[in-house]
Amino acid sequence: MNKQQNPIMAFLGILLCLLAPPSVAQQPANLPPEQFYPPQPEETLSGKVKHTYRPDHRAALLPHHMMIRLQTDRGEIRIRLGPADYIDSRLKLAVGDRVEVRGRRVTVKGPFAAGSARNEFIASEVKKGSQVLKLRDSATGRYLWLQDKRPGGDR
Repeated sequence: MNKQQNPIMAFLGILLCLLAPPSVAQQPANLPPEQFYPPQPEETLSGKVKHTYRPDHRAALLPHHMMIRLQTDRGEIRIRLGPADYIDSRLKLAVGDRVEVRGRRVTVKGPFAAGSARNEFIASEVKKGSQVLKLRDSATGRYLWLQDKRPGGDR
């Protein structure tokens, strides 16, 4: 392959990612949710939101997943929530908010960890005050935000 074909192939690869159906694009590394959401027992973390991250939807190849950094009594941890538009329409999270997050710890490797392994927490539920937002089915890891996209899905 010559040097002129490399940018074309890169462009086509990006285009294919952007045109992938949401059910494929929603999964990190195209894994089924139950593989990305490990089978160990869930735990609950509580603390103060130190940082919120909403990727630029124009630059993101993956869906626009919101992440937060939570300061707990055992240190700071990165928490993967889900699509920013889904979360923002149901629960407003800001720096300084006190929250409880239920979910599972995972080690992310490969392209999602910028070349090295990193520990994250995958949330199945976020509680802020009396508001509770369920993100994943605790037993299967299935994304609850996809229910809104199917006919007859709960809202």
